[in-house]
Amino acid sequence: MKSLDLRKNVGIAVVACLVVVALAMTGCSGSGESANSSSASSQNSSPDSASAQTMTQSSKGLGEAGFDGFDIVLDSVEIGADESTGGPALLLNYTCINNTGEIGDFYHMMIPYAYQNGEELSSAVVYTDDTKTETTYDVASRQIENGQTVQITDAFQLLNTTDPVEIQFNNLQHEDVQTITVDLSKATTK
Repeated sequence: MKSLDLRKNVGIAVVACLVVVALAMTGCSGSGESANSSSASSQNSSPDSASAQTMTQSSKGLGEAGFDGFDIVLDSVEIGADESTGGPALLLNYTCINNTGEIGDFYHMMIPYAYQNGEELSSAVVYTDDTKTETTYDVASRQIENGQTVQITDAFQLLNTTDPVEIQFNNLQHEDVQTITVDLSKATTK
C-alpha cells in the first residue's frame, strides 16, 4: 500500500513539473499569448525609470497610451471605495481599442501599475453592479476582439485622495513603459 502511495505522489510531482515547464516555454516564446500579471509585477520598473515615456493630457481625454495596435484613452477618473478595505479607490475609466490582429484582454495587452508618492498601489475591489457579482477586474479581463472598442474601468487603492498618481503601462515584454499622471483634483466622487 505504501509503494502505491509513493508511486502516486511521484506521478503527481512529474505531472506538476511538466506543467511548469510547458507554462515557462509558452511564456518565453514571445508570442504574446500568455502572461501572468503577478510575475509581470515583479519585473516592472519604477516610475522614475529613464526609459519611461510620459504621456501628456490629450485632446481625446486625460491621457493615452498604446502598444502594437492596442490603444487606450483615459476618459475620466473617479474616487470611490475599495470594497475589500473600505479605503479610497481610484477608478480609471478607459476607452480601449484593439487593432492588434489578435484577441486579447486589457491586462495582457497593457500591464498597468499605479504609484502614489513613489509607492506601488494595490488593485482595489470595486463592484460594477448593484448585485455585487462583477468587479472592475472581471470586466477588464474579458476578451476584446480585434477591431473592437470597449469601455473598461480599472481600480487601485489610494494612499490619500490629494497627491497625484502615476499610471505606468508596460507591454508584455516590458520593453516599453508609458506613463499617465493623474491629477486627483480632477476626479469626481463615485
